[in-house]
Amino acid sequence: MRKRRWMICAALVCLAMACGGCADKKKEANTAVIEGDDIKEYSSGTDTSGDTEKDADYDDSVGGLARTLSIPTSVSVDIPVENCGTLESASIKASEIKTPDADKMYTKKFTMGSIGAEDRETILKSIFDEEDGVFEYPYDMKDSVTQEQRDELFAHRGADVDYSKDYFIGKIDGVEYILYFYDLSWISDEGFSIQLAVTDPVPEDMADKGATFTEYTSWDPAELITANEGNPSDVQTDESNMSGMDEDAGMVKALDYMDKWGFNDVVPTSQSELYRQYSDEYGEVVGYEKDGYSVTFQASVNGQPLYQRMHLA
Repeated sequence: MRKRRWMICAALVCLAMACGGCADKKKEANTAVIEGDDIKEYSSGTDTSGDTEKDADYDDSVGGLARTLSIPTSVSVDIPVENCGTLESASIKASEIKTPDADKMYTKKFTMGSIGAEDRETILKSIFDEEDGVFEYPYDMKDSVTQEQRDELFAHRGADVDYSKDYFIGKIDGVEYILYFYDLSWISDEGFSIQLAVTDPVPEDMADKGATFTEYTSWDPAELITANEGNPSDVQTDESNMSGMDEDAGMVKALDYMDKWGFNDVVPTSQSELYRQYSDEYGEVVGYEKDGYSVTFQASVNGQPLYQRMHLA
């Protein structure tokens, strides 16, 4: 039976509150600052100084969104009802229309935290199957590790584990995976990645076409093949998803995983089909098939994904 494969990307964000002293009163417009439990708002609408006509039409209580979209502060409108059957009249009346200030945004100062040994232990035990255990992975990812060597690691279930290490091995639904925490000496993001411990073997029919390795990708191989002036239908083996699930079932499964792993403050932001791709030694795709789903999750507050402003050097 084909094992279902999953690619779930979870953003793990460790926030450390920056509680400062008194805020500088000279703040720029359209900003807001949260310092500890003290919330201070600074906002202004569209700048209409010098525009006497607009100044006459809007008072100072009208926010930026109402000004920009010309939203009235009240309304009394009759709606034509000709050709509406037995409907005799229709109207919209509101003595007061409240429009939120869309140019207000709360921001939170934070610094990236560090995933220590205690946190790593919690993460690992949440993700890997408890009955199979968690083990340090002593090999380099580039090493050619045999199944016998991996079996030897699992044979020492119950042995002490140094959770301050970066590489670990365990099982998810009986399938071996390697989880590694990012080395902050070469990456600024605090987090981890999970990948299959064993690359799926190349099927004989794909090997006959020149395939030398198998990989999973959320990018549609058809786009790459078309870009190289090829015909995707020449290499796609099946239109259906080999996992036997549709997108809705795939999302439910992904949400179940996140709940099981304790990620309760994330929301799904994208979903796509996962492709099992067969390539030759030159990286040319010789065959592919749909086999599962890729779901991306993002850290959230009250069910809303966090906005992370990009800083360009």
